[in-house]
Amino acid sequence: MAEVVSAKAEADKAMNSASDARRKAFLNNCKGFYGSALDDLQSAMDYLKGEGSEMDIETNIEAALTDVSTCSSEWEESGMKDFPLEEVDKRLESVVGIVFDLSRGRRFE
Repeated sequence: MAEVVSAKAEADKAMNSASDARRKAFLNNCKGFYGSALDDLQSAMDYLKGEGSEMDIETNIEAALTDVSTCSSEWEESGMKDFPLEEVDKRLESVVGIVFDLSRGRRFE
């Protein structure tokens, strides 16, 4: 969860320092995607406490993974260069991916 909160803060920082409106808008979208990922992970945590099924947990973690990957995908599709959240996004995708693998009982390297 801390990684997502940190990513959201990084998106806010990048948005505030962006030089043009288009970049600001895309970075604001990323901030929103990271916020959604945080909500999805919180829901998964709640389900882990016995409030939902295994499917509910996996669904919310998958949604968080989608939220995170959408940020970088939309930036790439826009044709804009120099994605300022590239490292943040990769780290977040990795962390959420590991959480997803753990939720499914998979081994990972």
